[in-house]
Amino acid sequence: MKTYNYVWVFFVLVIMGCTKSTNEEEQEKKINSVDADYTVLLKQENKVKAQLLNADYSSVSLNNENSTFSPILEPEIDYLEANIQTFYRRTSDCKGEIISYDFKEKLEKRIDVFTDLLDCSVQVNAVARHGSFFYVAYEEPITVTQKKYVLRRINSSGSEISFEEFQLTQKPLRMVFSNNRLFVLTIDTEVTNENNLLVFDDNTFEIISNQGMGYNVKNMFKKQGGDVVISYAELHSIVDVSSLSLKYVRYEDNKEPNFYEANQYNYDAVGNLYYNKSIDDDTISSIPVIYNMETNLATLYYYENFLREEQINVEYQIKETTVVAFDDRNGLMLIGYKKTGSNELGGLLRVKPAPDGAFIDNIDLNGVPYNIFVD
Repeated sequence: MKTYNYVWVFFVLVIMGCTKSTNEEEQEKKINSVDADYTVLLKQENKVKAQLLNADYSSVSLNNENSTFSPILEPEIDYLEANIQTFYRRTSDCKGEIISYDFKEKLEKRIDVFTDLLDCSVQVNAVARHGSFFYVAYEEPITVTQKKYVLRRINSSGSEISFEEFQLTQKPLRMVFSNNRLFVLTIDTEVTNENNLLVFDDNTFEIISNQGMGYNVKNMFKKQGGDVVISYAELHSIVDVSSLSLKYVRYEDNKEPNFYEANQYNYDAVGNLYYNKSIDDDTISSIPVIYNMETNLATLYYYENFLREEQINVEYQIKETTVVAFDDRNGLMLIGYKKTGSNELGGLLRVKPAPDGAFIDNIDLNGVPYNIFVD
């Protein structure tokens, strides 16, 4: 796999900054700027709230209207499906709640989970959503050493909430819904410590495939086109959601994209993946990355490539990247970051992706960006 390295990207930005022609400057003036609305989810004081922004190519500003997204206590688990983000949080020792919000249609749905259970030791490991159906994978103790693993499918389409359950033989870790199928990543914690991929037909709610995935699976998520990515440290596999066949992509040493550790996964219109990646740095702990899922090329955006040192450390006080997204209307990468010296403040940078790599602007936010939606 190829990747832009640090020196190459820096060289490109310097040359382009020093050799810009008059024609290029005139072309920049003719950039087609399009109005766009951003909704930035922010973490602050153990809560998640929404901040609305107005934007076009050249500027971004606060929209002081109130979002219809109601602030919630910080969730334990979330699941992102296009413009719909679903959260699970424990509401008491014995209860839990699903909050699902459609950021395009501005619709919210809340469901109480486990109102039928008396056991207060239930632990939810993964959630997913498709249409009016919600999926909750959880475990509960049977004895001191034994646990029961359960997949619950909740139907919220009727006037009353109903559900059905399937008992699993292994611990569930992640879930993805695609092609009318539910993909459940599990691990055999009792014997082999091996990961498996269960595929459920959603019509029958029965397992139609059970594939061994080896060891040390780090994450599972869905590509923009619908196929499922199984991520390891040294490679990732792509599951064709129709044939259920596997394709493996192995990385070159020291060029691993490490998208398995990302906080959120966002895409642009052509399917490039936007995420945050940890780096070994004394000042900034993570940076933005764009990964081309077709060419397997990762482009790393070190902040010093498009910001001056005083901007990084003094003006914007960047500590870590928390989320990366894309404004398809204006062709801009959106970088949410956390500020140094505070767990409560952050900001949003807008950057023109490579080969331009130009910094556009920044806006300070009263909270740390958790995810970004563009409308």
